Amino acid sequence: MGSYQMEKKQTFKVLTLISSIYQKKFEFGENKDDDKLTVNAWHRYLSSYNYEIVQSVVDKLILNKPTWPPTAGEVVQEIEKLKAGDKLLPGEAWDKVLRAIRVHGALYGTEKAMNSLDKRTKLAVRGVGGLTAIAKADDKELSYMKNDFKKEYAAITDKEINENYLPVGLKKKFKQLRNSYSNLIEGGQNG
Repeated sequence: MGSYQMEKKQTFKVLTLISSIYQKKFEFGENKDDDKLTVNAWHRYLSSYNYEIVQSVVDKLILNKPTWPPTAGEVVQEIEKLKAGDKLLPGEAWDKVLRAIRVHGALYGTEKAMNSLDKRTKLAVRGVGGLTAIAKADDKELSYMKNDFKKEYAAITDKEINENYLPVGLKKKFKQLRNSYSNLIEGGQNG
């Protein structure tokens, strides 16, 4: 399937395709200085993806949005949606939690039950009080917990997908900013 990271010449090919499809709406290939800036900008966001995947997603967006050219952000969002497609839906994740409780028990088999769940599901379980709380809940409480779990799971999934939209370099910058901000707040509280 080619190299993992897309090269600038491949970004140029993607932009040339978009320009040829959306001729008057996406100007590319007319001014070398402008083209260089465009290639650099798009490459900044797409470079960490496989060229064949980017090309396929651009084809999909062209077919689904025939009147307006896709943006680099739309391409990244589509790729991340594709990558997230193998994840559980909130209801499926809840069913796995109940199955883990039945198989391993929640009072004495909590560790095994939690280890049988994926990361998102574990976080959502913790968000509603843990496996033991779920196992001890009566039908009415369980219904509320299920709804809370589904909301929690969906929020965790959305956050993860949104963070995946960021290129690796920006992810690192945001992580550094979060750490700096946390340190600043902690330092202000201690002072």
